Amino acid sequence: MPSKLSIHEKTRRSYLVILAVLSVGLYMNTCLNGFVLDDNAAIVGNKIVTRGVTAIPEIFSTPYHQGFNSYSHGLYRPLASSLFAIEYQIGGGNAFPLHLINVLLFAADVLLLFFLLQALFGPSKMTQSFVAALLFALLPIHTEVVANIKSQDELLCFFFSFLSLLVLMKYAASGKITMLVAGLVFLSLALLSKETAVVFLGINAVLFFGFFPHKRNRSVAILIGTMLMISFFIFLRFHVLNAYGAGEIGNVSIGQNSLAGIPSFWSREATAIFMAGKYLWLMLFPVGLVCDYSFNSIPPTSFSDLSVLLSLLVYLIILGIGIYRLFHFRKDWLAFAALFFLISFALFANVFFLVGATMAERFMFFPSVGWCMAAALLVCRVPSIRQSEGAVFKNATFLAIFFPLTIIYGSLTILRNTDWKDANTLFAHDVQLQPNNYRLHQYLGFSLISSSFTEDDSITRTQTYKEAIQQFKISIAIFPETDATPYRAIGVSYINLRQFDSAGKYLEQSLARESKDTLVRNNLAGVFFARGDYQKSIEMCRINIDSFPDYQQGYVNMGASYLKLGKYDSAKMVLSKAVSLAPDDKKAQYFLSVAREYSGK
Repeated sequence: MPSKLSIHEKTRRSYLVILAVLSVGLYMNTCLNGFVLDDNAAIVGNKIVTRGVTAIPEIFSTPYHQGFNSYSHGLYRPLASSLFAIEYQIGGGNAFPLHLINVLLFAADVLLLFFLLQALFGPSKMTQSFVAALLFALLPIHTEVVANIKSQDELLCFFFSFLSLLVLMKYAASGKITMLVAGLVFLSLALLSKETAVVFLGINAVLFFGFFPHKRNRSVAILIGTMLMISFFIFLRFHVLNAYGAGEIGNVSIGQNSLAGIPSFWSREATAIFMAGKYLWLMLFPVGLVCDYSFNSIPPTSFSDLSVLLSLLVYLIILGIGIYRLFHFRKDWLAFAALFFLISFALFANVFFLVGATMAERFMFFPSVGWCMAAALLVCRVPSIRQSEGAVFKNATFLAIFFPLTIIYGSLTILRNTDWKDANTLFAHDVQLQPNNYRLHQYLGFSLISSSFTEDDSITRTQTYKEAIQQFKISIAIFPETDATPYRAIGVSYINLRQFDSAGKYLEQSLARESKDTLVRNNLAGVFFARGDYQKSIEMCRINIDSFPDYQQGYVNMGASYLKLGKYDSAKMVLSKAVSLAPDDKKAQYFLSVAREYSGK
């Protein structure tokens, strides 16, 4: 007859197998998807990352996305970028291995969560640990994190953060310094993956002072170590970013976060609280998930809105439960679940300060752990489930709750994964759900332009450009205060349609918003050339050359205009410069030969 211990271990192993199979199975269809959204800036369009393993030293000394058009936006995630570089070198630019690693990392996160909860709850509450991990694996709101390759930073941060927590708990129990050092090293790796790990300063304080009060000295050591690791990360981050002019904390723009455009403080807070309630709703009822919530997906509201008051009430109840039960019950994990949720969500709530996005489903990846913990603890208080430890799959109540939930949430997750197939599929789908989102229309416009590059049929290509132009115009109508981006895109699209008057109009509006845009000036020079206004084309090229003396394309276009005006000596002079800057430029060589021929040499 098997011993109680062997039954316990057998159940534990069966739980681990179920969690692993479910986690992988739900997201395996993402491996058929390509690169989309921020994958371009983080991976395939990043000149540093695509150099592979040799670029890792540079990655650690440059801002996140620095290799994407030298774009520095105040983020520092070198561990995630290093993993991208390794994967890109191994996969040769193929998206499949990167998606597969995302799936495996997610499965590892789910299993690690199970191990951590077992350590927290104790061996007698294995069912609670399993149910919480099961819910975490099932939540469709996590599709953005797993389906978007770029979110490996989130998956890595989660893994190392919870591994740190697990190891630090071992230190609190044993007092072994090696455990303390290892736990803090894992926390450092989490911080280098994504800044989200800073919330563990608050989480560690609550856990080790609230739930390990008899280990006061060890709790103090953990908190001091946590503060030192976070302080060192902030120092390192500032040092790297400051070298690229990205270290200063600037104002958040409306384009980044629509709340920045709400002048009334109370209206801004009410809208943020409304969004906080929307997060809870999407965790429970994950219908209508979208990849972006920019202006004007969620219009401003006020405290007269009942949904705002309801959201505020729910969060106050969660806070009240957390604080009350923390101080009135010994090791009450429901209190920890509530406080974990609030602490990890506070970083993204937009209530205390504005972050660089209005709202994002990936922001729920960490906080949802608290929700799953609370749900598992409450569900497992049902007497029939509580008494079925080790045999929940034979329990009618458990099956009545989780079988339909698994089918519904699993189906929604798998279907949502297909939306992430490619840029056109994702944006065309999501813009139908968020027709007032200015950025989704821009995203769709750019994806249409990209798809036109591989289109052989001229009629289809023309129609695609027209559809892209329409998307950009809708974006401008929604958000007239937008930057130069949609105007520039419309202008370039009209050039491809050979509608030069319209192209000139939008390129000039783009230049009015971004006066130092070299490419726009170059395109305008081309438009003037096509319209026969060669003198204006020369003037535009000269501005570019004055600003950037080695701008080779400016010399080529200026030389072409001089040829049209019959000024062959001038053409010869600027085209000689163009050839000296780019000896292999066939176009410049041809124009120079024409200039020499007509100048008598």
